[in-house]
This record gives sequence, structure tokens and C-alpha cells, in this order.
Amino acid sequence: MSSVKSLFDNFNRNYIGPKHYAESIYDYLNRSAHVEANRIRKLLNFWFQKYPDKHKLELYNRFRSGDADFYSAFWELYIYNVLLCSGFEVEIHPRVPEKETSPDFKVRKSGEDVFYLEAKVLLSNSISAEQKHRNFLFDKINEKVSHPNFFLGIKDIKSSPTSPPVRKICKYLVRKLSNANYEEILQLYKKEGLSGVPEWKFKDKESGWETIFFPIPKDSRPEEHNRRILGLVIESFWDTGLSNRIKEVIKEKVSKYGELDLPYLVAVNIIDERGVDRLNIENALFGEFAISLLKQGEKVVGKEFKRKPNGLWYGPEGPRNRRVSGVIIVINLYPWNLAKVTPILWHNPWAKRPFQSKLWKLPQYIPDENNTLKEIKGQEPWELLGLPPNWPYNS
Repeated sequence: MSSVKSLFDNFNRNYIGPKHYAESIYDYLNRSAHVEANRIRKLLNFWFQKYPDKHKLELYNRFRSGDADFYSAFWELYIYNVLLCSGFEVEIHPRVPEKETSPDFKVRKSGEDVFYLEAKVLLSNSISAEQKHRNFLFDKINEKVSHPNFFLGIKDIKSSPTSPPVRKICKYLVRKLSNANYEEILQLYKKEGLSGVPEWKFKDKESGWETIFFPIPKDSRPEEHNRRILGLVIESFWDTGLSNRIKEVIKEKVSKYGELDLPYLVAVNIIDERGVDRLNIENALFGEFAISLLKQGEKVVGKEFKRKPNGLWYGPEGPRNRRVSGVIIVINLYPWNLAKVTPILWHNPWAKRPFQSKLWKLPQYIPDENNTLKEIKGQEPWELLGLPPNWPYNS
């Protein structure tokens, strides 16, 4: 039996500031005195109490072990409670014949085994070492640089594997801010917005760090003058292989447990600040969307819309990876938006063991008789989980 009773520490909280860039989500939730943070802690603790005792310590340790483990543990706890709220009974890490590893969950309905489920998180580079260096820099700027009349913006960041030259950057910013003419920059800002303010280009050959800073005039409200100085961070990420990454993270789970005796679902929470759309998901599952031009000589006489045979479920020789009955995909699910962000079940049209759509209460895409996907609307997540629609915020 586990002696762990709560995911969070029991103490009087008084911190009402924002989350630091380099701070873990768990640490911020654990120390924040905001009403919303308190509601999140109460809900996660309530869910944690329902988790089987023999598995609590492992989940507790992962919650506290940094953001990558936090996302994974949170996603599993969320899925576990979605299943409970859907009327299922859930066994954690069930034994699978002839395998040393086991899926995350075996799911039963009225005492009958109905499917297995594996939970997985796909992380963007927000958890990378490079991004950690950036977050460290952002926090140090907020700590060491201040000005009564300006916020700072930052963009076009060219970082390197080495730690940022914090002392050089802060010294550079203090000098630029002390020489900035507030009235002149304010007029430029009022006339042209951010495109009108000056840009300060920092470059350090020794470390390889480069970036552009720009001043943002504060207004006359007193509360504006008490906020941290870094007011706007513009970060650009380029990732042309998102569909492939979605495909690979699911494919990793396809054969892990061999030929199972029940339908098998893989649930993926994609954490990616750039966002993911339906096209990314369809490209991953069914193949990349392509347009073929029909020509007579040099003249284009028509277009043909089709998919390349490079999807998770459909390849050069037809249907493949048929052990997966479907995937549950959600985009950027966090503890503070779980009432609003909706996981969607995508059924595999060629699954060896199809999943019964009537069992799933949230929205889903299911193949019809022509093997085209149609949408089946389900409950809203707040409704299924028994929360107010605008939780954890006031209505």
C-alpha cells in the first residue's frame, strides 16, 4: 500500500506572480496561491485518490520529476479518469501473455474485457535543452533588468548548445534602456505600433548567441510599472516533419505487445505551441495529401487529388499496422484547459479488431461504408468530467 496521500504539498501559499519561464509546471502549481491553481490542485488530488494505491508512488514521482515526466503522468491520470467517467473499470499495467512489458490500461465494461489502451505524449522542442537555455535567459533578464518606462520584447533568437551569456546580455540591455528616449519611442509606437520602435541587435561571437530586442513603452497605469520587464517573446520554430513525428510515435506502440486479444487504442497528447491541425493528423494516419497535374503536352488539363501511400494505416501495399484499432489524439492538453480541450478518437478503417464506437462518449471520426471518415459528435470534456464549462476560471 502506498503512503502517498496527495500530489501536492500542504502549506500556506502566498505567491500570486506568474510562472517563471524555466520553472516546471508542477513547481508552479505547487506554490501558486491563485484561485485557479488551487482548483487545479484539488481536482488532480481528487483524481489521484481514485488511482490504485500500488501505483500511486510511481505516478507521484513522475509528477514531480520535470516537465517531460509531468506531461506523461498527467496524461495518464487524465485518461484514467476519462475512462472512469465513461463508465469503465480500469486495470493498470495488465499482464500480456509472453510479454515482459504491458499496456498502460486494460478496460472493462460491466466486468467484460473490451479494449487495451496505451497513453503517450509527443513533445515539441519546448522541452529541449535549447529551449531550457532560452527559458533560463528570459528569467535572468526579468530578474536583473528593469526600467520605469519600458518593457522589452525579444525576437529572432539564434541560440546555441552553450549557456547564454547572461551577464553580457543584461549589461547590453541596461545600457540600451538608459539611452532610450521615452517620448520619442512612445510617439513611434503610437503611430506605427511595434513595427515603429527601434530594434537592438545583440550578437556574441564567443557563445554563438544572437537576438533582437526592442523597447515597448509602458502606459501610465501603476500596475504596469510593477510587471516584469520581458513583455513579449516572439519565437519561431520550423518543423516540416510534424506528420511524420505523429506517425512514428504511434507506430512505436503498434507491435510493442504483439497480437492482442482485444481492440487496442493509442492515446496521444501532442504538446506543440505551433498547433496541430486536422490535415497534420490525416497525413500521419492515411498518407500525405498530394495533387497530381494531368497534362496533354505542356498543357494542364486537370488535377487529381489523392494521398501518397505513406500513412500509418495505409502504405504502398495497402492497409498496414492493423493491430491498432484507433488513436485518441488531443492537442496541447494542460491541467488548466482540460475542461475545454477535446480528445478525438480516430478509428482505423482496416483494424483487425475494430473498436465499438458506441463505447466512446467523446467526439470521434469513424469510417462509413465507403471507408470515408464521418464525424460523430460526443460530449464536451467538461460535461463528461463533471466540471463547470469555464473551469478552473470564474464563469
